[in-house]
Amino acid sequence: MIYFCRKTIEKQEKHTKQTENARELLLAGLRLEYGIERLPVIAASELGKPYFPEMPQIFFNYSHCREGILCGISSTPIGVDMETVRDYKGPLVKRVCHEQEVSLLQEAAQKNRMLTRIWVVKEAYLKYLGTGIRSDMRLLDMSAAVRQDKFTYGGCFLRLWEQEEICMCACTEVPYRGALTQLEI
Repeated sequence: MIYFCRKTIEKQEKHTKQTENARELLLAGLRLEYGIERLPVIAASELGKPYFPEMPQIFFNYSHCREGILCGISSTPIGVDMETVRDYKGPLVKRVCHEQEVSLLQEAAQKNRMLTRIWVVKEAYLKYLGTGIRSDMRLLDMSAAVRQDKFTYGGCFLRLWEQEEICMCACTEVPYRGALTQLEI
């Protein structure tokens, strides 16, 4: 399941409070799906991907931005990302976009939204792989994100959602057919 919570966080308390909120949302999802009442111990792989060492059958990932939290829980590896729609900036496009994406962005009417969609898809995919954004993002051609909300890439299934000025993506091994579940924490 993919869970979303709209929660505005002030800049000065951003990282600590967002991580705390993300873990609250994770626990809320675990409670709904598995009846788990206490957050299991969380460890991180060598490259930083979180996991439950005592529950290897449950995969999860979370992301947060100024406007909310996104959490995915699955029986297979998963990566999620969310971002507030960001401004289209040439240097960022050159640093993260494949040449095909650059071409599509130049023609796009909503450049800010399309750039953000490309970003969240790439980050969700890299989080799924467990590498994070350590690799050259320009090598990934996620131009399908400009035109579609569901598509495959590298043997994975990617699903995009938008709510007002937020773009969100989940990357999984199996198609995600469910709705985005909004929870309050």
